Amino acid sequence: MEDRPLIVWQHNHLAEARYSLTQREQKLMLYIISQISSDDLEMPEITIAIAEYARIMGLEKFSLYRQLREITTGLLTKKIEIPNHIDARGRKVTLAATWLSTAELDDEQRGFIRVTIAPVLKPYLLQVKREFFKFELQHVAKLDSSYGIRLYLLLKRWQFKGEFTLTVADFRDMLRIEGTPQYTDLRKRAILPAVQECNAKTDLLVSFTEIKVPGSKAVGALRFVVANKEVPPPIEPVLVPMAETMDLFDEPVGRSPVSLADVVATKYGLSAVQRDQVAEFLKTRGEPYVLEKMGVTDSTRRENPAAFFMAALKKDFQPPKSAPAPPKKKAPKPSQASPPPPDDPNLRKQIANSLGGLLEQLKGGGK
Repeated sequence: MEDRPLIVWQHNHLAEARYSLTQREQKLMLYIISQISSDDLEMPEITIAIAEYARIMGLEKFSLYRQLREITTGLLTKKIEIPNHIDARGRKVTLAATWLSTAELDDEQRGFIRVTIAPVLKPYLLQVKREFFKFELQHVAKLDSSYGIRLYLLLKRWQFKGEFTLTVADFRDMLRIEGTPQYTDLRKRAILPAVQECNAKTDLLVSFTEIKVPGSKAVGALRFVVANKEVPPPIEPVLVPMAETMDLFDEPVGRSPVSLADVVATKYGLSAVQRDQVAEFLKTRGEPYVLEKMGVTDSTRRENPAAFFMAALKKDFQPPKSAPAPPKKKAPKPSQASPPPPDDPNLRKQIANSLGGLLEQLKGGGK
């Protein structure tokens, strides 16, 4: 008999909270949360069985107790900040707390650790009946990076809507990334690896669009599109980001037709029939053609983007032409050189006499 999948329930605000945990800390904390019963009214004492944890996470038991002991003691001090928390007086505040309030570490190393989640987190984990999301722990267990785990939680939080937009500043703040790295570094180090890992190892497909700051080339926000993998594609996709400028028409690599059709269907809210039509266009006309029509659709706000996109595919709508450049002003013609003065024998004689006198002075040492 197969094991019952461990389900993690969380309030939406936890997905957008501000904290910095390592990959190992996040996995352990999510495992602890998965042990909470839906009937619990107060934060229970939770036992972490080392052997079970190793099996679920695919880890070796050797030296695992020592590692989990260190991680657990770290969670007693690691901070989490939750914006828009409602306090006892009904006011919105930012809640600052630690993840765990207590931990019992077995000094004889008999294979268990007991912990209690901070009681102040109760409204975000217990009896969550509104504004929540859930997922199976097994998908997180496959992820190898802390950024991949954080992105997966965000995707699960917004999966019901199919897309969400996040400013680059909020992304940095949520992940507590120190300093102010350039966006290109953030994209290379955090965003792209997280997107690739979620596509390859979880139940979700994700792509994103870079939104430029108006009047600037700087990227100010990211629009993520998320869809569920109903049937695993024959090739694991790695979706590269689609730029919201003419770069969108450059041919991306590593994307399967089926996965892109799913992403397009989610982005525009297409029906199953329309999604199949998109897949057919991908096979017959190729990705650059479909991406071009997405660019045409996104070039301005549409009342019905799904209908416009399908019409763009079938009627081959072309990208809007940029405004013609103003005509260049003709450079003024260069003025003609003045004609040489007429030959004057007297003038030539005066110049020769002057030069001769100057030479005589030079020979005489300037006397």
